[in-house]
Amino acid sequence: MKIATQIILLFFVCECFGQGVSNVYSARPLINDNRYAEAIQVIGDCIEVPCLIELGFCYQKLGDFKKSNNFYLKALEIYPNNQTTIFQLSQNFERLGNYTKAKNYYEKLVSLDSTNVLYYKLYGNLLVKLGMDSLAIKSYKRTIYLNPADLESTTELGKLYFKTNAFQECKRLINKGLKSDSTYIPLLQLNAKLSYRDNNFKETITQIQQMMSAGDSTLFYQRLLGFSYSRLDSTQKAIETLERYALKGESNELVHYYLGLCYLKTSDTQKAKENLEKAIKVGVSENVTDYFYMLGYLEETGKNYKEAIDLYQKAYTFDPRPDLLFMMARSYDWNNNKPKAIELYQKYIASKSKTFTEDAKKRLQQLKK
Repeated sequence: MKIATQIILLFFVCECFGQGVSNVYSARPLINDNRYAEAIQVIGDCIEVPCLIELGFCYQKLGDFKKSNNFYLKALEIYPNNQTTIFQLSQNFERLGNYTKAKNYYEKLVSLDSTNVLYYKLYGNLLVKLGMDSLAIKSYKRTIYLNPADLESTTELGKLYFKTNAFQECKRLINKGLKSDSTYIPLLQLNAKLSYRDNNFKETITQIQQMMSAGDSTLFYQRLLGFSYSRLDSTQKAIETLERYALKGESNELVHYYLGLCYLKTSDTQKAKENLEKAIKVGVSENVTDYFYMLGYLEETGKNYKEAIDLYQKAYTFDPRPDLLFMMARSYDWNNNKPKAIELYQKYIASKSKTFTEDAKKRLQQLKK
């Protein structure tokens, strides 16, 4: 019975599309076995639509997207609204990095079938690559409306809400998603980032521990866990967590900075200095000023005033904060360089910063006596 059915099907295909299409039927077992180059040889020079689509598919699987497009575009000329062809073209152009053309084909797909979840989801993914966040949000919202169980799209939409500062919407979406699956790691990760952003460090720690129990050991969140311990003054836990990260992860300026602060709290000035120096070595952000500042403070408390002045000056070069003028003035003062101390105390007072104003004025009066 099965053989008879295949014969009837083959006869039907040949009658409808021409004798060459029978080659598609012969190539099917090869395609099913992922033997695409052999399947191409079997299909041969057939120019019927089924042949063109299968050739496009085979070349796509072989990674030759340009040649794949040639066959799909020929098929599209004959049947302009064939969704299979349009879908494969959108995929190919996206793989080739031609996001504009891919976008055009995705838009054609959603216009042809406004209820297809996959089209909206992939369209949303592409819009994120294009930086078109507003449109991506609309596409993901449509995806979730059509399929509320899609936690992947829920997470991607949540990331866009986070990125665009729509934090309440982000939290609402996370809570809804976690009701569906409380162990879904990507949502737990986003939840932890949101809690950290809101300075809710206890919640951040709880959420990261929940992620770890679910099997997530992503280094980024190990780092976030250490930062959270540090912000809650759980200094020893912060040191243990961040030291583990430093052994496993790439050198990170914030990790070394937080380790420096933690070791400073435990009075381990040597390790504090080592980590702050590492933070400066790998630092590429505006935080470099803080690293030099803390190193300067360490040298100042160790009565190494010349070294402290040099470090404060470097910090001031990166970011001319008025308070650094006071720190330099104090170091010059304690190093018995009265003229330079007076100059910098006056410059600090003129900056109208209020942090150390009273101290600067009192000391200036004493130095001028």
